[in-house]
Amino acid sequence: MRRAFTLVELLIVIVIVAVLAAIAIPKIVSTTRRSHETHLKAKLKTIRTSIERVRADTGFIPKNLGQLASQTAPTELLDKSGNIVAPPAGTWNGPYVDPTTIGLDTNDPTRLKDPVCGGTFGYTTDGRVSPCATGTALDGSDMSTW
Repeated sequence: MRRAFTLVELLIVIVIVAVLAAIAIPKIVSTTRRSHETHLKAKLKTIRTSIERVRADTGFIPKNLGQLASQTAPTELLDKSGNIVAPPAGTWNGPYVDPTTIGLDTNDPTRLKDPVCGGTFGYTTDGRVSPCATGTALDGSDMSTW
């Protein structure tokens, strides 16, 4: 009349659980990483498309990425040389991105957050956007070149 498991039975169960964890955990981790990378690529595409829409509407680019989420026309944009200019009246059709989903940085609303590294996107005066994420993506590409 046994009322407890033997040490051998407990060890067998532990080994089975460890094998299942060894199989499942890498798949979960790679799925999470893949979703972050996909989110980053989608966000970069959205931001770059929005910058081009601002350029098509006003002839200029935003001074900072936070302007893409602005309801009202900004007072300063950038020309092709990176000089500050005033947008032509009536040309702003913003917001160009949804301010609730684009990831405005709460500490600096002129910047947008990168979903992979947690920092902010880089933005140059010629309108180029770069992720702060570094390293190799699951597809083998360098994330900093996206």
